[in-house]
Amino acid sequence: MKKYFPVYVRVPVIFFIVFALLEYFIDSGDRAAFIKYPMVSVFLFVFLFILIAIEITLSAVNRVMYQLMTAEERAKEAYENSLPFKESSWY
Repeated sequence: MKKYFPVYVRVPVIFFIVFALLEYFIDSGDRAAFIKYPMVSVFLFVFLFILIAIEITLSAVNRVMYQLMTAEERAKEAYENSLPFKESSWY
């Protein structure tokens, strides 16, 4: 499967989107929500940990699946990964 955004971009972007949503929806007055409510910091830490664990697991599964592919399947995947964004299939 072709990935359009690398992990080192995807994980921080998802984390900061969740962080911004928490700050927006939690009414904490003049202080940041993660300072006023310590459980928000715990939630953010657990969320980041789970996000990184999911990325590591997906990377390991992709490596194992690549090792189990035949030569024809590897060639097909290499061709599909080399296609430009507009020509790639979404299904």
